[in-house]
Amino acid sequence: MKYGYHLFIAVILLSLISCKSTVVIPYERTGEVVTLSHERSLINVQSSTRAASYGIAVEYAERQAFENILFKGIPNSNQEVPLLASENKAWSENAATMQELIIDRGYLHYITSSNTADHVKNGGVSFIKQNIAIDLAALRKYLESEKAVKKFGL
Repeated sequence: MKYGYHLFIAVILLSLISCKSTVVIPYERTGEVVTLSHERSLINVQSSTRAASYGIAVEYAERQAFENILFKGIPNSNQEVPLLASENKAWSENAATMQELIIDRGYLHYITSSNTADHVKNGGVSFIKQNIAIDLAALRKYLESEKAVKKFGL
């Protein structure tokens, strides 16, 4: 009986020691988005971010690029002014559209290419630089159809 008790305690201790804690890094828009190139209806940006894994880091980088185009603008590009004048107004007046576009990852429809320029894993954190090409004309057309922005010239 004494042997069984010690074995039970040893198994519990080993399982506690072997449990690895998972790093949780929530999404945070840092604004680390720079212009690589731009044309009339296309913008190529590099978005830098960090996350617990490579896949989540790619998702965060793409979302960050879109949120910057929508709410902040991208310096030195054809999209220096954000597509939506007010983030709070966009969420309050077009909540379903913002939910579909950002939270449900509808922005993926407007990415023409996305590839990793740099990836470093340090401990439980993946740092990434993602090159992303975005079709601005299609994105603007979608926002116009959803009445989130007015048609150009109106």
